[in-house]
Amino acid sequence: MKTVSPITDDNIIETLRTAKRSDPRPYVRERAHAILLSAKGYSLSQIGDIFEVQYQTVSRWIDDWERSGIEGLHKRHDGGAQPIFDETETLRLLELVAEEPRRLTYVQAKLERETGKKASSSTLQRLVKKMGLAYKRARLSCRHKCDQENFDRCQPALKNAQDAEQKGIINLFYFDEAGFSQQPRVPYAWQQKGEQLRLPSVKSRRVNILGFMNRSNDLFYYPVTGSVTSDTVIEVFDDFAEKMQDPKYSSNERYTLVIVDNASMNTCQKFQDRLDDWMIEKRLIVCYLPAYSPELNLIEILWREVKYAWLDIMTIMDFDAFQKELRRVLDAVGKEYSISFA
Repeated sequence: MKTVSPITDDNIIETLRTAKRSDPRPYVRERAHAILLSAKGYSLSQIGDIFEVQYQTVSRWIDDWERSGIEGLHKRHDGGAQPIFDETETLRLLELVAEEPRRLTYVQAKLERETGKKASSSTLQRLVKKMGLAYKRARLSCRHKCDQENFDRCQPALKNAQDAEQKGIINLFYFDEAGFSQQPRVPYAWQQKGEQLRLPSVKSRRVNILGFMNRSNDLFYYPVTGSVTSDTVIEVFDDFAEKMQDPKYSSNERYTLVIVDNASMNTCQKFQDRLDDWMIEKRLIVCYLPAYSPELNLIEILWREVKYAWLDIMTIMDFDAFQKELRRVLDAVGKEYSISFA
């Protein structure tokens, strides 16, 4: 009668008992229990009846135990066909995808040349998805132009400002300008198989929105049809500085910090000449972000949500109606629409 070799090590017996009681994987609990039963003299058929499996299966469990010990309790794979690629080849697959993330056919051909193994495109897709990759739209970035030292220095400073805002010591707003038109941003969307969701492509004028927003979703926005100049920005800041005199924002003589990027209209001499006036007369301080750091300007999240999610781009064909829809969305920020800033 086939049984496991005698188990004389108390530590191994206790490990098997622990695995039988509390291992999160059912098959490990089952196998550990079977090994303990075999060590007590149960036959293959008796153990098979207990676990409702063939005696050959129990025999294989015992062989795995005799060959690998505790490791033998674990499945070498989850059944089905054996994997095409071993661990080293799978890591090489990841490296090739990183080299050319756009073309899986290139990866497929190169991997076949290197390993001599053939795998279909759908098999490779399943493998890379299983390893945590997703096929999605890439994004343009200026991060390679960013001064990393200034970026790293700015992050804790912004965190300190946010903490001061949370305590009611200051007001903290983020300023930026964004352009909107009827030419739609093409988003991902759920669609019926075999059909295509078609968005109306309409040429239109551009509406520029200059906006100030805080993390409580208070939004002050200024629509401009046409070019935005330094004079336009100064007028907007003058009006915003006046709004900050409201008791809601001016109690306890709070200062207002406005975070801006390095756009030319924010850095020109005419704008710079007004900084002292705003600080002395209106307690408004302009703080500049490091160059090419849009991710630090939280109002960028607002522009993205408006363009890709909140605007009704499915039905509007008229420019006046588009302007009205844009105002509707911006007026609803903090009410119907809001952003949860981490």
